[in-house]
Amino acid sequence: MTTDPRALDEHAPAAGTEEPEQLAERDQPDAAVEPRNPPAAPPRRGRARRLAVAVAVVLLLAAAGLLAWRSWTAAQDERAGREAVEVAEKALPDVLSYDFADLDDDIARARGRLTDAFAAEYDELAAKTIRPTAEQYKAVVSAEVLASSLESADRDEASVLLFANQTTVTTELPAPRVDQSRVRMRLEHTASGWKVAAIEPL
Repeated sequence: MTTDPRALDEHAPAAGTEEPEQLAERDQPDAAVEPRNPPAAPPRRGRARRLAVAVAVVLLLAAAGLLAWRSWTAAQDERAGREAVEVAEKALPDVLSYDFADLDDDIARARGRLTDAFAAEYDELAAKTIRPTAEQYKAVVSAEVLASSLESADRDEASVLLFANQTTVTTELPAPRVDQSRVRMRLEHTASGWKVAAIEPL
């Protein structure tokens, strides 16, 4: 029995035609091939990092310098306060004490403790009050510091509270008179050291 070739060709796809699956597989692009080495970081990112590190270092150094400066300043102010209190405790007896028999020396010693401006005020007080009273009544006045307290201080100025007894002997008094006083002494640091700039009774 002879088979008709045309009958076999009925089930074969027509020339030029393909199944949809075959077309899809053929049209699908090949998988991308990844490069072996990753791309280098952009130069700008590296410069930005170096700049950020440099800025951080500068800020840290500035902060460390500021802390060191503050610590040094605090130490200097503390030292100035101690020196000012020591000077104030020695200066008060020199300024408030005098003896009619050695009045010139006592006035000179008191002036040596004072700033130029306050010395000018003291000269006026000595001429108008201290000398006439001391010579007339043969006065002997002595001051003794009982206690002191630092109010404030830096390397240029200081304020000190002083508690003192002032004993006065004159021809008009039957017995020595003791007066308790509290004063605020303001000091200034000069080329010659700490000097008394003012004394304020409290």
